[in-house]
Amino acid sequence: MNIASGILFATLSLAALTGYSQTGVTSPDMKETKRYKPADSVRNYNGGYNKLFAFVGEMITVDQLPYQPGEFDESFKAKYRILQKVYGKFEGDTIEFLVFDHYGRPPFTRYKNVLLYVFADSGTYVHEKYM
Repeated sequence: MNIASGILFATLSLAALTGYSQTGVTSPDMKETKRYKPADSVRNYNGGYNKLFAFVGEMITVDQLPYQPGEFDESFKAKYRILQKVYGKFEGDTIEFLVFDHYGRPPFTRYKNVLLYVFADSGTYVHEKYM
């Protein structure tokens, strides 16, 4: 048996013993836990608008969402009143979107009025943090 075969055998043996595999298959005795999805916390606009939307907005709320172990970013639910549309089409006067940030509360939340860019992912808007 060569080294690669030995490593593969050891990995498969460990997966069989623990019930864990990278394919997501688990042994019957393992309990499945439902993973929290941040997108479930905000309104879904069903893809009826542009993928990219830029606007000047007034903060209504920015609430932190539950932390997910292993996630690199903290997540937030934001709701803004749209004061001026800059790019793209959006019919409402308020918008809900997700915000993800490495360092905690996003810096733009310190200000009442801000220029924001959001993009639609399957109908859920997400803040474009690298604009």
